[in-house]
Amino acid sequence: MPALTPVTLPTSKTDASFAVAINSSGKVAGTIENEHGVRRAVLYRKDMVELGTLGSSDSYAGGINNAGDVVGTAKNADGYWRAFVAPAARAGNAFAMRDLGTLGGCSSHGAAINDAGHVVGFADTADGTFHAFRSDGVHGPVDLGTLGGQVSYATDINNHSVVAGASHGHA
Repeated sequence: MPALTPVTLPTSKTDASFAVAINSSGKVAGTIENEHGVRRAVLYRKDMVELGTLGSSDSYAGGINNAGDVVGTAKNADGYWRAFVAPAARAGNAFAMRDLGTLGGCSSHGAAINDAGHVVGFADTADGTFHAFRSDGVHGPVDLGTLGGQVSYATDINNHSVVAGASHGHA
């Protein structure tokens, strides 16, 4: 087994960082936090790129695919947490964070992305419960339902688009 090579996300002395996912080419999705507690989703290649927000102060990375597309959660201008996908620029370094929407409520969370760009996570519904969702990364989320209970969460998706997660069943 080859020796592990640590990757440190570059930060200032007052920043903290944590990595959440790595792809096959060694690109790392993570989050940095400054001395004021503000967190930003980042992509680390040979340099660190902040992915921005959806109009407010904070964002978190959740996953990365082999193309370098990053998924996560960011606050929007209204202060709600929303699932995002930041497609990797195929030419240049520009990323455009895209809000994936909700399932009728105000917030959503992006958890994982596969190589086809399909995103999974969870979002609140109009009645205030959370349901797992899947999105093609361009259009809004599709409710995956539950196993009979009120709550479900999608946490990962593979390259065959099989979704993993959790659901609260019947009481």
